Amino acid sequence: MRSPVLSHPRWGESVTSDAAEPAHLTAEIPWMEQVRLHMRAHRITALNSGDKFRLHVCQEIEMSPWDAFVLVVGDSVQF
Repeated sequence: MRSPVLSHPRWGESVTSDAAEPAHLTAEIPWMEQVRLHMRAHRITALNSGDKFRLHVCQEIEMSPWDAFVLVVGDSVQF
């Protein structure tokens, strides 16, 4: 087993380890859940039925969750 390299990345050296990423960090988050996380981060509480429909259309055309959030909800969000 190789030992981990624990050096400071600011000095141009990499930080590596044999440790695997925890499952909750590597699991793929469903599309709509990503949109909900964006909503929580911007304190958006609820969507009207038209916004929900537009989000589903964005999902169908495979738009990224962030782009869909900005397109559908972004007009009312202060960044």
